[in-house]
Amino acid sequence: MVFLYNLALFAAVILSSPWWLLRMARAGKYRTGLRERLGRVPARIRAGEKHGGIWIHAVSVGEVLAVAKLVEELRREYPRLSLVISTTTAAGQKLARERYGEENVFYFPLDFGFAVRPYLRALQPRLVILAEFPAAGEAQRRARCRGECAHLRPFVSQLPAMEVLAAACAGQC
Repeated sequence: MVFLYNLALFAAVILSSPWWLLRMARAGKYRTGLRERLGRVPARIRAGEKHGGIWIHAVSVGEVLAVAKLVEELRREYPRLSLVISTTTAAGQKLARERYGEENVFYFPLDFGFAVRPYLRALQPRLVILAEFPAAGEAQRRARCRGECAHLRPFVSQLPAMEVLAAACAGQC
């Protein structure tokens, strides 16, 4: 099943690549963060004590706003754990950097093993929280294969941080 998913995703990327390249050339859209999306972990993320912390993926502005309370609770309850946030859109990236600092925010990698693996190796997260999860199958699978917990719950900010981590520790993810 994973093979078919990856094959279909790869075919979709190949077939749609002329459109994406045209958009990049004309408007510069999608060019920002391309290296990060292809699996290059930025130095600002590799630097410091980011290992063994929490990785929250918030797709765009709406999810960045939705996880704000959760981030606050996690930082209060677990001040020793690092917390990084990934986004998919430029607007989400801008807001997340303003709120949480550029050194803690990066673009979510494309959903291919070659792009996801470097982030999992660099961050070694204890918990991966996907605030919106339709297009994160490979990231979820790879996190689980490494023993990290990918916690999938839409609008996860509605849960108290303790409940999220308790669910992760109990293997309920």
